[in-house]
Amino acid sequence: MELRLDGEVSVYREVMTLRPYALLGLNFGYKTREYYGWNNFQFGLEMAWRVSENLEFFGGVNYSLAMIALREIGRSNVVRANAGVRFSY
Repeated sequence: MELRLDGEVSVYREVMTLRPYALLGLNFGYKTREYYGWNNFQFGLEMAWRVSENLEFFGGVNYSLAMIALREIGRSNVVRANAGVRFSY
C-alpha cells in the first residue's frame, strides 16, 4: 500500500508548473513475507510545460529511500529521472 501527498505550484501562469510529492510505501507481504511494515519513503519533483489544453511535456526526478522491507531483500536507495509527453482528450 502507498500513501501519497501531491502538490502543485504554478511557476508561470498555467503554462509552467512544479509538482512535488512525497510517498510512504508499506509492505503487506508483496515484497517479503518475513517482514510486514515499512517498505520505502519516496519524494520527488516534476516540472510540466503545458503546450495546449490537451498536451504537456514533463520531466522530473525522484529519490526512494529503502526501508526495512526492501533492505531485508537486499535492495538499496534509488534515484530515478523521467521525461515524457502527456496527451489528454
